[in-house]
Amino acid sequence: MGKLISFDIVFANQPPIFYSGQSVSGTVIVNLRDAMKMRGIRARIHGRAYSHVEVQQTREYDDGQGGTRTESYTEYYREYETYLDHQVTIFGKEVGDRHGQNPVLPAGQHAFNFSFVLPPHLKMPSSVELGHCNIRYMIVGTIDKPWKFDHIAKRAFTLLESIDCNDPSLSQRPFPLQNEKFLCCLCCQSGPLKVTANIDRCGYCPGEGILLNAECENLTNRAMRGIRAKLVRLVKWKARGYNDHRSSDYFEIKSPGEIAEGQSFSWSNQLIQIPAVTPTITSCGLISIKYEFQIAVIVPGGINLNLVFPITIGTIPLRPSGMAASAPYYRESIDGAMEIREHDDSEYVMGGLTFAPMYAYANNYQPSLQQGGPPVPAQPPAQLPVQPLAQPPLQPPPIMQPPQPTAQYPPENPAPVVQYPPGPPPSNMA
Repeated sequence: MGKLISFDIVFANQPPIFYSGQSVSGTVIVNLRDAMKMRGIRARIHGRAYSHVEVQQTREYDDGQGGTRTESYTEYYREYETYLDHQVTIFGKEVGDRHGQNPVLPAGQHAFNFSFVLPPHLKMPSSVELGHCNIRYMIVGTIDKPWKFDHIAKRAFTLLESIDCNDPSLSQRPFPLQNEKFLCCLCCQSGPLKVTANIDRCGYCPGEGILLNAECENLTNRAMRGIRAKLVRLVKWKARGYNDHRSSDYFEIKSPGEIAEGQSFSWSNQLIQIPAVTPTITSCGLISIKYEFQIAVIVPGGINLNLVFPITIGTIPLRPSGMAASAPYYRESIDGAMEIREHDDSEYVMGGLTFAPMYAYANNYQPSLQQGGPPVPAQPPAQLPVQPLAQPPLQPPPIMQPPQPTAQYPPENPAPVVQYPPGPPPSNMA
């Protein structure tokens, strides 16, 4: 049996959700069955984007009979973009210190505090976990052992880029859209098929709703299969010069039946609630995430008549005029938890190896046609099943034990004072 029983990281802020300028604080917990000799224990804050593109290729080879054959194979390309990478020593010798004996940590459970201040002016994209690409922020603990493999513990946290839906560019109403087309059958042209629509804003936070007004006028000589509206996420990523993309539909509402010839159909103040989707990402060099609200009249046997509203998904909900900001709510990403073990991680990595980002969520949202105006009677929202809400304060609460080591990024003093032992470990780690 090994000397290490457990090695983990506990964040002071629960759930661990942060914006730029805030402190990421917590405790590294080491539980030993027997005393362990080591160089030291490190805490590292690391944030980066990762993209992975698979490319199908073909090649020819000699078949051994004077001819050639062609086979297909897959090449894998990976690329990283780093935003944060700083490490501090919280026990033992500094990295590169070759003087004196290596310290011995006695058997038992030990707690070491850490605190990193996120740079207030560095534009970092929000946490995203999407399989072939991700934007991930972590605290990584390392037990640096001489002549042996190191023990690693990692825990991911959510970082949210500040995208404020109160900004005038997002809170204003976009121009109404309209489109029409004529359907031709041989030499006979029917009347036009028309669609008009407007929505109440350019930007939304999860939990808020798109207030839709739309009308389809069918002056053709055939019935339309209906009209539908949906939110579409468009993800693009690249690696080593190769590109990939994917689109996802998050909800869809549809008229109850066909729109007969000479008839019309309309939605009035139809509220469509936005689930906990990833925020818009435009500040990453590898990954782009954008959203469209699409409306389509479904034309049988032809090309649909479409309207597209580009919208932004933000991280700070709209605040009615004259009202103070309330404590935000957060909800786990609708994409669910992902495995965060890296492709080059060893079997000795511990801690939290699955992670789902949490996004700001507007609870009990009441729409209004104008910011600060009275609530608008709306049809029941179209929404997906959701998980229970979490409600941490925006600013980090008092941490379990006031951390002595503090690392600024970029660092002002890379050698913090370590408080050890820090007292009894947190009760949830006992």
